This record gives sequence, structure tokens and C-alpha cells, in this order.
Amino acid sequence: MRFSVFVALLLGVLNVSSLVQAHVDINVVACQTGDVDPEDEKGLDGDELFYIDFAKGEVVSRTPEFIGQWGAPGWVDQARTHQQVCKNNLDVAVKAENSPTEEIDPPEVTVYPRNKVLPGRSNILICFANNFFPAPVKVRWTKNDVEVTEGVTLSRYYPNKDFTFTQYSTIPFTPQEGDVYSCSVEHKGLPEPYTRLWDGYFHHMQNECRYSSEDLTDLEFISRYIFNKVEYARYNSTSNKFTGYTEHGVKNADRANREGENAQQHTNLDGYCRPNAQRYFKNILWHTVEPSVEVSSVKPFSQRHPMMLACSAYDFYPAGIKLTWLRDGKEVKTDVTSTEELYDVDWYHQIHSYLEFTPKSGETIACKVEHSSLSEAKIYPWDPSVSAGDRNKVIIGASGLVLGLILSLAGLIYYKKKSTGEVLNYLPLHCVILPWENPRTNKLNSVISQLSSGEQLCGTQLRGPTSSFMILAVIFLTFIFNFKHR
Repeated sequence: MRFSVFVALLLGVLNVSSLVQAHVDINVVACQTGDVDPEDEKGLDGDELFYIDFAKGEVVSRTPEFIGQWGAPGWVDQARTHQQVCKNNLDVAVKAENSPTEEIDPPEVTVYPRNKVLPGRSNILICFANNFFPAPVKVRWTKNDVEVTEGVTLSRYYPNKDFTFTQYSTIPFTPQEGDVYSCSVEHKGLPEPYTRLWDGYFHHMQNECRYSSEDLTDLEFISRYIFNKVEYARYNSTSNKFTGYTEHGVKNADRANREGENAQQHTNLDGYCRPNAQRYFKNILWHTVEPSVEVSSVKPFSQRHPMMLACSAYDFYPAGIKLTWLRDGKEVKTDVTSTEELYDVDWYHQIHSYLEFTPKSGETIACKVEHSSLSEAKIYPWDPSVSAGDRNKVIIGASGLVLGLILSLAGLIYYKKKSTGEVLNYLPLHCVILPWENPRTNKLNSVISQLSSGEQLCGTQLRGPTSSFMILAVIFLTFIFNFKHR
């Protein structure tokens, strides 16, 4: 069964308890019965650093532009060794657990745009498949019921805390009226038989380096062993021992501790985790990107209130942001809904908070934003004046009316003056553009002063009885320009 999503609206209550983050450096090694789609991936705090393309035998970097490209010498050979260990553990686990019923969780799918959708402006659609097991999923994009493959990307799968997985697919698009895009996701957890893209069991290992302080006094190395979505054994550097959680896991943990494998694993604390953590603090974890925030009026979700505002924060890094609505300076806690923090696949994030309300005369409404990139919270007030769309309509209509009046009156005056033999010089419309090149705050005064003094514009000087009318016309057009760019 193809799981198609046309519009995404992921609502829930956002709960950000702290903007301070505990960091997790993770290496995921996964294998399946039949050697299908092996995985060796390295990530940091949920973002993808590298993965191995086993078909090409190369490392693929996924680091963002603000930290540049990193190398990983020797990782391909190491990944092949990891796969042999994974396959051996998979075979042993299948026999030890007596070929249990396969755990299967279908994906939850959401589609959302990378940036604010504006007609005719290039954008990216993101298809987010979450909470599925086993990995991976297959994704198919269509535009107006026609399959699209150009520019389509599909990330590697990444583990959640409950050992299910997430995966992202993207497609570039330029929104046009009438276009319909859909993302179809196939997975063995969906009921139709043809969605069973592979068969067999799934095993993966997660090597995690955990820390929060830059001095790394709380550094910890954890190695997890998961079969069929059940963690059966774990090594923890703090206790320096393996612990089993199933009968099979207990036997293997006891054997590993007895044979000294715990001491070997403990070397990863200083040999693997510590140098990587120092490198990440130096090159990545200090870096922050301030969100781009917009507060706008949108169509209400329900009939409870006549109006709804959206506070949208785009392009921030790292994750961990708090949006709070303020009404006359006081926090609003009711009639507020928010999306989760949405991952943009390129290390950046976005989030949207909505406030449904009944407006009151003279009140002020604002969105307060807290993020690690900000030294203090920023307040973004809502401007209840004319919306951008309505403002443009007013500008277009008023400009057309003024231009029509200018042309009509100029023609009439020229006709009358020509009949008396007087020659009239008038201001060509395109010359009005020149004074607008001045800073916005000086535009109107600049136009008035130049016209009042008779200063030449575009090689033409104002003379004759129409000068006062033309001055008023230019002042009005300048007012329209300033109104548009408020």
C-alpha cells in the first residue's frame, strides 16, 4: 500500500524544558537477513555526519557548509569489519531467540516545505517518515499524478530512542497554482503484499558517546545490541561491564565480562569518544545560527475564535528553541498549538506556533523567541496593519488610478496649452524612480526639495502651470512606495 501525503500539519503542544543539550555522538551499524541495505552511519545530536556507500566503497559526508568537509580515513574498511560482526550477531540472535515473531511498525508520514511557500519561488518539499521498524522505507514522489525522480534525495535511516527509525526524502519544487505533489511511502508494515520489499530479521548496534560539559568530565561510552527492536545487551563505560536484558543477552554479557571484553570496550572512552568530542566542540558545537522569525495572520483551524496568528521560526541551529505568545506583555497559555521542531535535513530546523484569539482594541500581541544563538530572548510583535497581500492590492490599485489621472490631465493640459502656442515641459514618469534611490527615510523630503527648487531630473525641468500638480502626484507616488516598504 502506498502511503500518500498531500498536506502536512503536525500539531501538538511544544514542551521545551531546557535549551541546554546533552550531546550524543552515535555510530549506527545495521544488517538484515539476506544482506539487504547494510548501514554504517555516524551522527551527532540527531544530525547526520557521514555514512558509508557500500556499493561504491566510499564515505559520503553530510556535514553542513558552516563546518566544511571532513575526512574519515580508514572508515570504509572498518565499516566492512562492522558488517561481519553484525551479521554474526544476527545469526546467533535468531537461533538463540528461536526465530521470534518479527517486530513490524508502520511509518508515520508528514510532508512540509523547507521554507515559506510563495508562488513562483524555488523551495524544497520534505517527506518525513518516522517511528517505523525495521528500516528502511521506499519513497516515491509525484507531481500531478506523474512520478518525479529528478532532484529527489533519500537520507539514511536514523534510530529513535525506542529503536524505531526515521528517514527523510526531499524534492525541489516551485509552487504554482493547481500543482499537487504527493509523497508515497512503502514499508513492510503497510498491509498490501507488494509493500513487502524485503524479508527477514533486523539487527543493529549503536555505539554512543554521551556528554554535556566541554571539559568532558561526564563523558560516557555506551554500546547497545538490538535484535528485532529489543535491546538484549549493553556495555556502559561508567560501570565498565556488559549487562544482559534477555536470556540470550545475559549469557553473552556474562561471557563478555568473564573474557575481558569489557576492558577492551573501555578503551573506546579515551581512544574514540574523547578526541571526537573535543573535535566537535571546536568545530561544530560552538556554532549557532539565529532563527529567521515571522509573525503573520493565518486562517483559523477552528471556529472558536475569529483570528489566528502564526509565529514561524526558520533556519536555526542547533535544535532546541522556545516560542512564547505574549498578550499585553503577559504569557498566553490557552488556545496555543505548535508543531514539533521540524528537521530540514541540512542540519537546520524550523518550528511554527499558532495562537487563536478574539482581538481587543488597543492590545499588543507578540511572539517571544528563546534560542542558544540569542544572548537574550527576542520579542517579535504582530503588526495588525494591512497584510502583505492586501497591501500589494492597495498599491497596485492606487498606482493605476494615479497614473491614469496623470496621463489624462497631462494630455488635457497639453492640448489646451498647445492651442495658445505655449510649450509645456513635463516630467517623464520614469524619472520619478531617481529620487527613490536615496535612503528610505529621506525619499519624500528629497523628492519635495528637488521639485520645489525646480532641480532638473533626468534632464527635464518642471515649468509651467502643471508643476504644482506634478509635485502632488510625485508626493503621492512616493507615499505609496513608502507604504509598500513599511
